[in-house]
Amino acid sequence: MDLYIKLGIILVSLIAVWLVIKAIKKSVRRKIRNLTGGMFRTSDIADIIKQMKSDENDTPLSVGGGNSIYLPMIKRDFPDYHQTTMEEKIKRFMLTYYECLEKKDANLLQKAVVTDTVEEIVKSQVLDLGTTDAVRYDNIRVHAAAISGYIKTKELATVRYQASLEYMGGTNRKVQVKYSVDMTYLFTDMIVDMIGIRCNNCGGSLEETSTNCAYCGTLIVRNIDKVWRISNFKKLKQVG
Repeated sequence: MDLYIKLGIILVSLIAVWLVIKAIKKSVRRKIRNLTGGMFRTSDIADIIKQMKSDENDTPLSVGGGNSIYLPMIKRDFPDYHQTTMEEKIKRFMLTYYECLEKKDANLLQKAVVTDTVEEIVKSQVLDLGTTDAVRYDNIRVHAAAISGYIKTKELATVRYQASLEYMGGTNRKVQVKYSVDMTYLFTDMIVDMIGIRCNNCGGSLEETSTNCAYCGTLIVRNIDKVWRISNFKKLKQVG
């Protein structure tokens, strides 16, 4: 008889412990819902973490908001500086860069206005891909480009931008990326020799004073799109 009593006490204790644990879990879930204000569709912590990661992958990375600080300085030095044109050049470069990686063809970079240095960087990255399976960058979308810095010396002027974009990577996951991209203005022959001004028609080298391409005869029009070059770029952050 004593054995049955002991077993009964143990069983009641186990049930009591189970009820307490259940009540605690229910209380925790209720507190989580209260703290998050109903932002999440579940109160399960693991599901919330998973949902937060998914939301992070869907959120564009922020870019430097230095337009109001640096643009007046740039406009003072370069009255014909056109911000919208520059942003479009940045976006075009980023799209072309990923196309080069996806197709393993650095020659596609001719679509963008870049220096020889940037061209060599992209060629090196393409070579590093070797014979590996092609990596796809589907649905690439550039969210924004904004100025984050400005430096002017006797030799050159550089406007530093930050650009954010997203694409669908392997296993159909969304990836958010932020880059630093430098736009440089050429002042002297030394700089021309170093980073190379080229004809937009045939790609031939040009002198700073050229009016026509010596190789194909194309008339050289000197404007903002021909003078500013993308001189450097670097990945700052990636999510996903």
